[in-house]
Amino acid sequence: MTSNSPNAAAAESAIRRIGTEFGRLRSLRGERLEDIATYLDIKATYLFGIEQGDLSVIPSKRDAKAMVRTYANYLGLDGEAIAGPMDPIIASLRGDKAPPEPVKTRRVDRTSVAILATAAVLGVLVGWTSIGDVEQFDLIAPPVTADAADAIEEEILEEPAAAGADIDTGGEIAEAVAEPAAATGGSRKQTWHFPSRAECMVCHSRAANFVLGLSTLQMNREHNYGGVTDNQLRVLERLEVFRVSWLD
Repeated sequence: MTSNSPNAAAAESAIRRIGTEFGRLRSLRGERLEDIATYLDIKATYLFGIEQGDLSVIPSKRDAKAMVRTYANYLGLDGEAIAGPMDPIIASLRGDKAPPEPVKTRRVDRTSVAILATAAVLGVLVGWTSIGDVEQFDLIAPPVTADAADAIEEEILEEPAAAGADIDTGGEIAEAVAEPAAATGGSRKQTWHFPSRAECMVCHSRAANFVLGLSTLQMNREHNYGGVTDNQLRVLERLEVFRVSWLD
């Protein structure tokens, strides 16, 4: 399923990126392709082809789309949201014909459709499985009291949603940062790996010994991950989402 046309090149690039994210998520789960293939009743060579972005190993485009959907669901992703927009992408690859599309009242440039579908598919993956966005920045560390740090930590533990970046602060930003009481101020380098939602779910599921099954990811907020609270506090401070009320 290869071609030199611009449409096919863009489609193949999208398929490769999707496969790469699938492979990364599988590795995070610590699972072997052979075991997944047995569970899903799909040949391991087909799953390997999906991860490599090479759908030519799959006999038909219709089967390729169904297998991508099934594999995505197994990994805890929204298979329909990922596979649904893939028709224009798969149609740009050489091979048998994709399922016919409904007749439209006006013509739409095929390249535009392929680009939009690619963006839609990758948008789902970025939201769920983007791995590796690492940022380094200078973190100012003025001294704070232990009570202030404890108040901030307690707020996060009581409100897990506070660990996100889309918090409405109401314009109130606290001056303190979550540093140990012995901190003397200054500046140091802080490198932070921003985990994706999928990474968090995999870690929580592994900590719970996959009690809901290997194909069902979960969040176990009672599990204690060393260093996570401290890192969350530093990122929250960096994003300026502290509220003055936390320090009351």
